[in-house]
Amino acid sequence: MAIKNKILLNLGEKDLILPDLIKEGLIANDRVKYFFTLLQTAKIKALRGTDFPVNLQIEKVNAKIDDIAYDDVVKNCSLVDKDTVYIPELNKILKSIDDCILSMMRPLEIAGDDERFNEYTDRYNDMQTILLKDYDETIAVKTIDLIISADKGMKDTPHLLVMDLHKELNNLLSMIALETIDGANVFNVDEEYKYIIKTFMKGLNRTAKLKFDHPGLGTTATQADNRIVIQNDIGETDAHVIVITVEDLTSNITYTDVHFNRVQFFQSILDRYSINWSTTATKEDVKFESSVYYMITGRYVAKDKDDLEDFLEYLGSRIVFMIDWNRARKKLQIFVPKKMAVELLKWAADNEIGHMAFLILGGEKILYEAISTLSTNTSLVSGKFNDILGDEKTFDAFKTVLAISCESLLKNKPRPIVYDEIKAELSKFLKSTEEIFMDYISDIAYYILDIASMLRDSLLRINSPDFIDLINKNAEIAKTLERDADNVVIKIRTLAEKDQRYIFFKELATMIDDVIDYLEEAAFYLSLLQDRFVVEEISVYLQDLSEKIVFASMEMIKIIEITMDIKQKNLREDISEFLNSIHYIRTIEQTTDKIDRIIKKLLIEKCNSFKEHYTFCEVSEKFEKSGDAFMYVAEMLYSHVMNKFTI
Repeated sequence: MAIKNKILLNLGEKDLILPDLIKEGLIANDRVKYFFTLLQTAKIKALRGTDFPVNLQIEKVNAKIDDIAYDDVVKNCSLVDKDTVYIPELNKILKSIDDCILSMMRPLEIAGDDERFNEYTDRYNDMQTILLKDYDETIAVKTIDLIISADKGMKDTPHLLVMDLHKELNNLLSMIALETIDGANVFNVDEEYKYIIKTFMKGLNRTAKLKFDHPGLGTTATQADNRIVIQNDIGETDAHVIVITVEDLTSNITYTDVHFNRVQFFQSILDRYSINWSTTATKEDVKFESSVYYMITGRYVAKDKDDLEDFLEYLGSRIVFMIDWNRARKKLQIFVPKKMAVELLKWAADNEIGHMAFLILGGEKILYEAISTLSTNTSLVSGKFNDILGDEKTFDAFKTVLAISCESLLKNKPRPIVYDEIKAELSKFLKSTEEIFMDYISDIAYYILDIASMLRDSLLRINSPDFIDLINKNAEIAKTLERDADNVVIKIRTLAEKDQRYIFFKELATMIDDVIDYLEEAAFYLSLLQDRFVVEEISVYLQDLSEKIVFASMEMIKIIEITMDIKQKNLREDISEFLNSIHYIRTIEQTTDKIDRIIKKLLIEKCNSFKEHYTFCEVSEKFEKSGDAFMYVAEMLYSHVMNKFTI
């Protein structure tokens, strides 16, 4: 403590020295975080071996620690045995932690709350043994954990003590702040630097409304030499804090969090700026530190004062999106994959919508209610939306939910109205179970049309110079389309097996899958030809047969679309068109059977090549079987529709 402060204390002028002591305590808090991180990183490096690329130089500079003895601590630490690690400068590190804790406790003693100070003194005394023991620069792994753990479920630790003292210092700071700048508690800041605080608070206040009534965003600021220190308590969690220091055109960010995913998200919402990030633990290291918080530091060097102000304002505006972020992610993950949940929250932050309104309105309860009233699809309750709607529609649907939630609460709309608005918008995305199944069936029908059209086009070019190349190319494409159709069939079966009421769609998918299998096989057999010269009389019938299959494919698509979109007001008209298409497919089935027999007769009479005879016999038979399968699908849909509607 400075001599001036000692004199003032002897004179009983505690209030005059308390701001300086708090400032020293906050500086000590920055320093002790570095030492905790140093121990944590050294332990991980020793456990993992030599492959550990973390560099703590930025953290060391930010903490205003000049001692070069700490630079090689992580590099030179090693594993003594499975339970013990060697850490150079260990006693010096632990003594520094002890000194920092004492500096953080000193303001509480001066503030005069003896009961609180004695409580912290008792806690500190219980930890002195572990901190001030004379180590031989080796320490048990479990002892390191007892020092750096931030898990409140464990016994008291120096780290937990530091976190509580930090909160006490912030409380003291808010009580003795000499002025308030746009909501920030400020003390001992020169006039020339106040624009930094005003700029940061401009951004914070612009988006602070998006937290609604949730606690958080309390900001304090002070000055240390020519450096401005801004601190924001993001939420209620002790370890969830951000500290920004600004000196000249350089801004340093220190962000602490118990959730590694949220650490990564914080970096992502600042990705418009070229920030040099340094992290204390890579993603692979999380398994080592399940009970310890994570700290990242970032440095941004502005081009000029205007750029600095833009950065600080934007930084301030982002903090609200960290409040309850993990809870929002978990709520969204009930319905969408983890990656999409994070992308949705990123979109909400980028568009200054946020997620708090969604949580306040009930989170997943809104969606459960909407599903139950808008869709008969029980799979949406038990599974992921994107499995049913696809990624793009799912993302759009949830963007809508987040946007309406925020807009409605900002306008103080009654919640029943908000729920109705959300349901109305979701109705554009949610479909009945039958609609979803028929969408999938429609996808397969279009694959069938693609293959049938390729086969027809190939056969129309029999005896042309590019015939062989064309049939080989189309066989490969047909195989790809058949594989894509199989994936759709798997989706249908998976959904249908969840509820026996929808077994019809499983059987329908199996039957329509037969069509595409037959056509893919026809494409394969056709590709076996090596001679482009084919008996013309046979080729004419093959072309006619392929044309009939194309017509059947188009009629099948029409039947499916009518099935999906029959309207009561146009019932007679829809049913009439539906029945005409059913009749046409029945006719095509009879025609393909006749043409197949003609082709086989001609092959015996006209074809002298075994290869051509075998190939065209198989192609013709696959066309004929696909005609049969078309009719079976049409009959299934006929029974399904006519059981619902009566003319």
